[in-house]
Amino acid sequence: MVKLRQAMTGFCLAGLLAAQPPTAFDAVSIHPNNSGLRVSSGTNSPGRLVFENTTVSRLIQLAYGVQGRNIIGPDSLISDRYDVTATAAAPLTRTEMLPMLQGVLADRFALRSHTEMRTMQVYALRVAKGGPKLQPAGANVKCDPPGARGLAEITGEFDMTRLAHTIGGAVDLTVIDTTGLSGTYNVCLGFAPNKPGADPGAPDLFEALREQLHLYLASEKAPVKVLVIDHVEQPMPN
Repeated sequence: MVKLRQAMTGFCLAGLLAAQPPTAFDAVSIHPNNSGLRVSSGTNSPGRLVFENTTVSRLIQLAYGVQGRNIIGPDSLISDRYDVTATAAAPLTRTEMLPMLQGVLADRFALRSHTEMRTMQVYALRVAKGGPKLQPAGANVKCDPPGARGLAEITGEFDMTRLAHTIGGAVDLTVIDTTGLSGTYNVCLGFAPNKPGADPGAPDLFEALREQLHLYLASEKAPVKVLVIDHVEQPMPN
């Protein structure tokens, strides 16, 4: 009986270990991209990430979940460009694979970094007078289909921290959450994109926040966590 228990325990442990997803890519290919183009692209399929003409800064943003403006480092982070293909040993999702880029950056780019707080100009996300216009997550919120009237959209279920981070990708400063709102909400926000051809009559992001969500952005100075790059090297191509 004791031997049987031991055998079963060993079998269960082996099963648990086998079920754990890999923490590193099985194969990584990196080559310099000297095309001179400024446009990059990225695709993914189960267990595979492909980046064309990407920057080290972009890889860091994806790997660490940080906005580019909050990365402090040498100019090479945005000037040097690469084609990167990373393949996992299992059919992982993009969400599961992105943190594995940290290992690629450490091993192939010799990246070393630390975080610190710095006082910077930011936008504080606040609640407008009269209270927010937000539906709890799970509510049946009807949004215009993507691209309707040529608008950019931020839609889906968000807590305020994630919403602030997402809005930060569309404005020129870091956005921090100071709403005091907890919980998760259904967000349906449409605004004129900052690019040629946008509908001149559509509200910009600042106006849309006030009109559609009863939230607004206030410019102020605040401590922001930044990622400081202490060391980075050009990788050997393979």
